[in-house]
Amino acid sequence: MPISPWGAGGNAVVLSDGSAIILPATYDIHKLRTARGEIALNTFSTYPPTIGPLATNGLDNFFAIDTKFRAVDEYVPHPKVRHKGVRYDGGGIGHGAGLPTHMAADSSDLWVTADNATVTHFSPSESVQSWTYPSGTVFADAYVDASSNAWVLFQSALPTYFADDTSCSPEPSGPVTRYAIAAEYVGGQPAEVLYGQAGQNPVVAHIAVDENERVYVSASHVILDFDPGTQCPDDALTIGLNEKNVLAPLATYAADLYVADPVANAIDAYQGGTTTRLWRFTQPTGQSGPVSIHVQ
Repeated sequence: MPISPWGAGGNAVVLSDGSAIILPATYDIHKLRTARGEIALNTFSTYPPTIGPLATNGLDNFFAIDTKFRAVDEYVPHPKVRHKGVRYDGGGIGHGAGLPTHMAADSSDLWVTADNATVTHFSPSESVQSWTYPSGTVFADAYVDASSNAWVLFQSALPTYFADDTSCSPEPSGPVTRYAIAAEYVGGQPAEVLYGQAGQNPVVAHIAVDENERVYVSASHVILDFDPGTQCPDDALTIGLNEKNVLAPLATYAADLYVADPVANAIDAYQGGTTTRLWRFTQPTGQSGPVSIHVQ
């Protein structure tokens, strides 16, 4: 199972059998698997062109964006990569609507953000639902946690006002600004909004949630840590990163947090809910820095 319980999007996803699905710039989908010390490669050429990010659903099927039909296609990787014949469109995506930008899925439902500021929910038990955010809203990531709650991350953060820098209850006439950086959906419906640090307008990139429902967001070379059930970060638990590492990919496994540092060519593991680094894995010299993390 991917490290992010039912994966957040990326141009690579890892399946439960240890194989990796990779979508490089060539628009071909590659399946890699290590067996008996050798790497087996299976390539599936897509037409029309398919783009990332990818997502997986915990059942080993995975999803990719179809650029021609502005839809999401589902694929089955066993024994070889093949199209399942299922295409998701409607709501905010599809012909005449938005182009999908990010996806997240669990064993039954699929969530899709699009370039027309919409979030669309596909569920076998409900009709397609979509929500439209203010014009110009751009999404940075999508994620489904182990409780099947969905999260979308705003690349274009929305300003909200508060009474002071310790308050997390919006006050329209307040002097302190926090930016809305993420939204949670519970039971298929909008729930809480997460806000960034007081006075900061961060560049956000990735979101992850651990088994204790602690939320992490990479934002302008820091990792914001949200205690379970809260809407503002715990500033005492903010993890500082290399100042050039503004787009740190994240993942969780159990209660631990994993952070990629492409600048240092490394991956760091942190004890969840702390700033304690447990270990650092550094890639060999000459390899490009990590841009996606998945752990089994």
